[in-house]
Amino acid sequence: PAGEKFERELYGALVAAGAEIHTAPEPEPSEPEPEAKPVEPSEPVVPVVPPPDPVDQLLEAIRNELRLVRQGHESLLAEGLLDKIRAEPGRGRGALVKIDGAVVFDSKHPCFEQALEQPDDPVWTSFLASVAYTALNHWQVEVTDSDELKFHARHASFLVSGVLAGMAHISNQHQADA
Repeated sequence: PAGEKFERELYGALVAAGAEIHTAPEPEPSEPEPEAKPVEPSEPVVPVVPPPDPVDQLLEAIRNELRLVRQGHESLLAEGLLDKIRAEPGRGRGALVKIDGAVVFDSKHPCFEQALEQPDDPVWTSFLASVAYTALNHWQVEVTDSDELKFHARHASFLVSGVLAGMAHISNQHQADA
């Protein structure tokens, strides 16, 4: 309409003035774009989950046993101290634990290795939990000798009653299901 009329008049005036008008060449007909191929559904990407680390599992079993023994007697052991129990490879001889800003088990020590080799035997976990608590007493002022006596008395009563053996079975079954 008005825009086209203006363009025609402008074109006419330019031609009359002797201007050479070059028009853009007509675009060549383009080939139709190929239709997009349907995407083949691929198999879903399943993340590879590494198997659980046996040392981490054993440390968690030790922490769980300490939690069970302190249940109802929380003053015996602060939850934050449980995070201070770890393991690292050592020489495999000498002390089973050392204090180095934490209670650190030597994961190459024969007792620790036996516990790793026999994860279904609750005696090893109980033994290591007892060692951990004694180490906490030596290291932490807030864990007193009196607390340690109470802890070991409760721990022994759980061992005799079989409560810890049942807990180890449940814990191992849960880990197997994971």
